[in-house]
Parts: sequence; structure tokens; C-alpha cells
Amino acid sequence: DIKYFYIFLRIPLTFVLTAVFKHTLLYKCVTQKKLSFQTQFHRRHENILSTVFRRFFPYI
Repeated sequence: DIKYFYIFLRIPLTFVLTAVFKHTLLYKCVTQKKLSFQTQFHRRHENILSTVFRRFFPYI
């Protein structure tokens, strides 16, 4: 049961993570002139997301 749940969760999680990663990469490429506040906010958001995912899903 837990394995099925993990497999079921893993696909959308990887999709969402890749989408967020691509979005942030494109965002940084587009707005390299405004590198002050928004990218710091995005980086903080990415760090929070990564720590949460590592804490709750350490086997992904």
C-alpha cells in the first residue's frame, strides 16, 4: 500500500518540481536586470521546497 502511494505521489511531484525548476531558470534568464529582490525570494522559496521535500520524501 505504501509503495503504491509512493509511486502515485512520485510522478506528479517530479513533474511539478521540473516545472518549477524550468520556470525559475527561465525567470532568471529573462529578468537578469532585476536580480535584486525577486530572485532572492525565488531562491528562498526553492530552498524551503527542497528542504520540505527532503524531509518528507527522502527516497525520491
